[in-house]
Formats: sequence, structure tokens, C-alpha cells
Amino acid sequence: MLFNKNIVVDTIDLFDQSLIVLKSKLKKHSIHFDPAYIKQNQNSENKTGNNYELIQDLIGKQYLEHLTEINSQDYELLSNARKRLKEQYSQLDHDGILLQNLRLNSQKLDISSVKTTVSIPPPEKWIIVESNL
Repeated sequence: MLFNKNIVVDTIDLFDQSLIVLKSKLKKHSIHFDPAYIKQNQNSENKTGNNYELIQDLIGKQYLEHLTEINSQDYELLSNARKRLKEQYSQLDHDGILLQNLRLNSQKLDISSVKTTVSIPPPEKWIIVESNL
């Protein structure tokens, strides 16, 4: 998670760590945040393999090299965000206790005890906007 004033960038593979960093940032503003969550939409397959070769087989080596080249700044941004998140997390959780507690608290959650819907009332008056698209 990369913080710049009010901007947050998260990386999926460091999701739990990003929740710990977010909780710490919110606590400084007296906001209570319980980061425990129920895992959903899990895939049983291990996706940590080398996807570069799989993608290369699907779209071709030349096109993959082109995509890699034109997206180099995206890779750099992601790399910097991951580095910053790891630094922030390591300052908060030297021994991994916070991460362990988050995962234990998440396992204790029961889907039936979690409110999963958000009710947002419609506006009092709808505004019709015409578009030339």
C-alpha cells in the first residue's frame, strides 16, 4: 500500500499486510478499523507459478515483449508501491504477530454474522444528463 496524502495503492499479494498498514494510518486519526475479513471467491489452484511463459504461449513472444516494454512504468510503479508497503509493514510488525492475529481473527468470522449489504437511498430528485457519446 502506497500512501501519499489521501491516495492508497494496494497490491493483492500483500493484501493482509496492507490492511495492517491501513489500520495503523486510520488509528492516527482516531478511526477504529477491524481489518478481519471472510475469504470469498477462492480458487484452489496455486497461481504463484511463472505466468510470463503461459502468457507468452498464449499471445506470442514478440507481442508480450512489446507489452512489457510499453508498460515498464506501470511495473516500476508497482515495484515501488510493493517496496514502500513492505517497509511500512515491517516497521509496524517486526515479529509477524499483527499478521498472525489478523489471520486468526479472520478465520473466526462467520459469514452469517457479517452484514454484507449496504443500503444507499436514491437521491430525492433524479437529474437527467444528456450525452453525445
